[in-house]
Parts: sequence; C-alpha cells; structure tokens
Amino acid sequence: MLRAERLHPAPAAALLIASALMCFADDMSSGPRAALVVGYLLLAPGYAVLPFFGREHWLLHALLALSFGMALAVGIATAMSETGWWRVQVGVSATWVLVVGAVVWRSWRNRSAVALLVRRVR
Repeated sequence: MLRAERLHPAPAAALLIASALMCFADDMSSGPRAALVVGYLLLAPGYAVLPFFGREHWLLHALLALSFGMALAVGIATAMSETGWWRVQVGVSATWVLVVGAVVWRSWRNRSAVALLVRRVR
C-alpha cells in the first residue's frame, strides 16, 4: 500500500485553487489561460503525487514533480494522438481528476495530521 507523507494545508489549498481555476480557463484571455494551463499540466500532477515518493532534498523534489508532470502530459498526448482521438479538454480533465483525487485522498488518509496543522495555523 502507498504511504503518503503528511499533507500541509497550504500546498493542498494551492493545488485545489489551481484546479478550480482550470474549470474557468475557457473564459480567460489567451495570455493568462496559456500560463495557467501549461503551469498546471507541468507542476500540479507532480506535486499532487510526489509525497508518495518521499522528499529528501528540495531540488530532487522539484525536479521529480516537474518530470512527473511532463511525463504525464506527454503520455496523455501520445495516447490521444495514437488513437486518433485528440481532445485536449479530455486530457486536461484526466489530469484534473488525478490532482484533485490525490489531494483529497491524501487529506482523508492523514486527516488527523491535517486537523492538527489547521489548528496550529489558527
């Protein structure tokens, strides 16, 4: 079974806010939308699932997060291209489901630690 490290509320909130913004990306102008979508697809999946791998060093942690995000984006794009079913919205939605699911699962799994961290912040 995967053992997730404790989830701090700040990164979890940032990932969930970015995920919520992705729902409204179609209504944004092209500049902010491009930055949001590219940043989200490259960084959010890695930071959502990386605590399952542990984090010894901050540079390795950041590079693994970026690498996982890039690998996921390339994998989804390759699968859509090879099947002839190119739907960008489906690829972004699959990434969104992964990110939100990982954050919710980690929060639920470590709910006592999250409750302690939230009480400490107040």
